[in-house]
Amino acid sequence: MAITGLSETDGLYRALEEGLSASGVKVLPSPRDGVAVLRLDGRASRREILAVGTDGRVREYRLIESVRARVEQGDRNGAWRIFRVERDFLYDPNDVLGKQAEEQQLRREMAQDLARGVLMALPDMVPGQ
Repeated sequence: MAITGLSETDGLYRALEEGLSASGVKVLPSPRDGVAVLRLDGRASRREILAVGTDGRVREYRLIESVRARVEQGDRNGAWRIFRVERDFLYDPNDVLGKQAEEQQLRREMAQDLARGVLMALPDMVPGQ
């Protein structure tokens, strides 16, 4: 299987590659004839404000990671499916560096969760099944 639509340095790409490899699927660096392709599109990372303190500073965010995915095999394409994970994140404007590191760690974990969701749905995404 080949994975397209993401950079190989993207955490989601790496998590998908690791998950597929652990399941015995060989991940090719680029699509080839006769090989299934996991096509990813619309990868997004967002942050929404959930709460603001009396001082007008943000106190809580919702972190959102999402992607569209489908499996293509030859001239058959599965339907696009949307995968999304969310985490609420308390923010402390007095600890900006610590909170940035915490947010980065949460985003890495969210990429892992997103990959798990895609991998679990993969059998149902194969076209013609």
